[in-house]
Amino acid sequence: MEKATWRADALRAARHLSRGMWAGILCGIVVGGIGGRLAMFLLRVTSNPSLRGRLTDDQFRIGSITNSTMFLVLVCAVAGMLGGLFYLAVRGWLPERIRPFAIATFGGAFGGAVVIHPGGVDFT
Repeated sequence: MEKATWRADALRAARHLSRGMWAGILCGIVVGGIGGRLAMFLLRVTSNPSLRGRLTDDQFRIGSITNSTMFLVLVCAVAGMLGGLFYLAVRGWLPERIRPFAIATFGGAFGGAVVIHPGGVDFT
């Protein structure tokens, strides 16, 4: 009887973790991958034409759609998965009404600190 309880608890925990992971993966693909690519396209269309062809800080060519788009989607999916797991870990500590604001603020600050750096070409 005890073994069945342990197994049921493990299965319930795995389901809970997988929901957070899949929600994070989906959000990462849609918001980070596809949304990020659309934002880059909008920036390309509205930017000075002399910037086209220039290399970014990460050595991607401005104005070119390459295999790097799939890399962006994959990286955002993995980041989303980690974000989903992080959310599951901290959500119990945060009051329900401020959860979205707190997680979005943390994600923006952490993501910005990882991506944006002084003297970079990408965000000038």
